[in-house]
Amino acid sequence: MIVKYLKGGEHPDIALTWKDNSGAIIDFATGYTFELKIGHGGQAALITKTAGITGAQTAPNVTTIFAVNELDTIATGLYEAQLRARQTSTSKDRYMRFWFLLIPAVA
Repeated sequence: MIVKYLKGGEHPDIALTWKDNSGAIIDFATGYTFELKIGHGGQAALITKTAGITGAQTAPNVTTIFAVNELDTIATGLYEAQLRARQTSTSKDRYMRFWFLLIPAVA
């Protein structure tokens, strides 16, 4: 999957449907914290985001909202995005990776 944003924009929100190994939608409504990192594999993240990510019981079950100018610190290009869901009762992590494409705006 590729999530695309125009440089300078913060919409649309990233709305994902995350399923378990059996194909069932994971209930993220309570008991989880989230972290999104954007960057390149094997390198330090260019953006690490923990606020503005919410879980739900039904699809889409993870929504990420960007604040104004939150993406302005990174250059246009193709990045890897790594989303972590941590179950608070066990501290066990679940990961999802996807591509994040930041497209240059028309000058």
